[in-house]
Amino acid sequence: MSGDILILDDDPEFRAFVSAVLSRQGHRCVEAGDIASALPLLEQDGIHLCVVDGVLPDGTGIGFIEALRARGWGGAVLFLSAFWWDQGTYRLLTEKLGVSQVMQKPVSARELLVQVQAALELVGDETPSPAPAEEDLDQDLSALRRAFTERVDGRITALEQAAADARKGDTDALERLRYAAEKLHGAAGTYDFEQVSAAAGRIERVAEALKDPALPDPRRHWDELTVLLARARAGARVHRVNTPVAGRDQERARVLVVDRSEDLLDKLPAVGRRREVEIVRANDLRETMAVAAEHRLDAAILGVSLDGERDGFEVAAALRSLPGLERLPLAFHADDGSPGNRLASVNAGGRLFLDGPVTPEDVVDVVGTLAAEPEPIRVLRAGGPDSLDAPLERAGFEVHAVDHPLHLLDALARINPDLLIIDTVLPGLSGLDLCRSVRATAGWALLPILLLSDLEGDAARIAALDAGADDALPRRPSGAELIARVRLRVTRARVVTGRLARDPLTGMLARSVFCDYLDARLSEARRRAEALSLALIAVDGYDGIPDRVGHAVRRELMGSIGRILTHRFRKHDLRACWGENRFVLVFLDERPTAARLALTRVLAELRERSFLGHGGRRFRVSCSAGVASFPVAGTSVEELVDAAEAQLLQAFERGGDQVRVR
Repeated sequence: MSGDILILDDDPEFRAFVSAVLSRQGHRCVEAGDIASALPLLEQDGIHLCVVDGVLPDGTGIGFIEALRARGWGGAVLFLSAFWWDQGTYRLLTEKLGVSQVMQKPVSARELLVQVQAALELVGDETPSPAPAEEDLDQDLSALRRAFTERVDGRITALEQAAADARKGDTDALERLRYAAEKLHGAAGTYDFEQVSAAAGRIERVAEALKDPALPDPRRHWDELTVLLARARAGARVHRVNTPVAGRDQERARVLVVDRSEDLLDKLPAVGRRREVEIVRANDLRETMAVAAEHRLDAAILGVSLDGERDGFEVAAALRSLPGLERLPLAFHADDGSPGNRLASVNAGGRLFLDGPVTPEDVVDVVGTLAAEPEPIRVLRAGGPDSLDAPLERAGFEVHAVDHPLHLLDALARINPDLLIIDTVLPGLSGLDLCRSVRATAGWALLPILLLSDLEGDAARIAALDAGADDALPRRPSGAELIARVRLRVTRARVVTGRLARDPLTGMLARSVFCDYLDARLSEARRRAEALSLALIAVDGYDGIPDRVGHAVRRELMGSIGRILTHRFRKHDLRACWGENRFVLVFLDERPTAARLALTRVLAELRERSFLGHGGRRFRVSCSAGVASFPVAGTSVEELVDAAEAQLLQAFERGGDQVRVR
């Protein structure tokens, strides 16, 4: 076999990438994985260019190039390496050995094509290469990425095994680890696994450092290696985040609990199963990193005091350094509820702090609050410069503006914002007076308000506070300050109102808060002439359940059903508890036939699910639902609920386990 480009690299996946890119450019390629295989290929005619890796199984890329020049071969050479070389080596390659270009892995397809063409022109091969069809090259690279995706876990496993062998005293394992990391660094980056590539590159340097017997603090390096291996594993998992996982229990929150108490960790899974929460456990940094790299996590609860030298705050920092877990909701618990621990908890990103000792029930009780996906922050602006909107939107906030201050109250009812920004200077009205009128309106007394003013000093701030504002800012604040003020005020308000707005057992909206939300949605539905369907859901034969399973189990049953309903249907549909044996669900912009189909599927799922009763005995229940539609069955919250209740009672009278629609 002959060709015009020789690719010498012991990583077959990187060779496949280079070959695919260059073949689509019209070049013929031959491949070799070591020097011994590459040298005979040079005897063939037509090889004008060698693409050479820096580190090979039976030598170095420099040694191979020296052998080429000693044979009198005068073709072009591209030297690829996963790390930078020192100035002396660079000069050796380019000045003495005549290397056309020294490139660092990973490389992009476009960069490789440009450098190859330039190198060939230097040795007199000026035949222009045909430009590849973009779609053909993209298809080739997509197929190679898919193949790499299937194999990357095996390569990370090899790193983990080498690290484990090194910990056990295998003197050769650190070199195997360094070599494998160097190869993965280049290949992963080439296939756009940036997080895996970055972790592998750092692993290479840590492994090299650990080979030094005089290393002053090896424990710190071993801990860093543990975290880096987890980052590589998590990076591969995040890259495949959109790939469906067969059999995954999507409706259960998955929570990592890190604690030194084996008794607590042993009891948690059973309590979690009763509450429809999946608990994964760990008690030190290594176990935490292994679990976090393998599993999708919705939250983590960490003990402050752990076995070993790492405390819970350090483990939390390591957790949040993993790809995909940068904003993982965290809670901490400690027997010592001192101000120092509480402050450290906040600084570590904790949402909650639990005073210990904690029970399994304490841990599971906070999961709903901790793992609930926060709604986007909605900001309503009355006046002020339009330039305020851009930084807020870049931060992920939902920004609305009113065109006239007299329209503000209507906008508040329609948008239901988390925070209001008012300019002190408005057309025909004082912003301070507008702020007072909002505060005097039922329903908006606790809404965070920021006032904008060009006035400086204590007088301006005092005037804003006297008007009922929470804070005052200059009319053109910096984007960073504006975002920080908005996030702080909204977070505090949500913590306060969330304790009143959510049912602690299911995490659903409380009844009174739900009614406020639904009133706003009904107003919008009237304005837009949209459909809306409301469903009441209840357990068949609920009153007889205590005779079979007991009151405590009945309560946990309702919590489980509520949490299942929370994770079904669309995120923007409204859900709430409506009494001891009632859940209410509102399908926004949906007609009753569509709501009926969706409910039928979920009720069938509930019918097949078993629940845990006393003595470990499992039991099943069925549910029924009544559906009422807006505006046919009613135009207010009370009318719709009454109509749905009538349909639900008819379902009970007909034997239950069905959906009735009006």
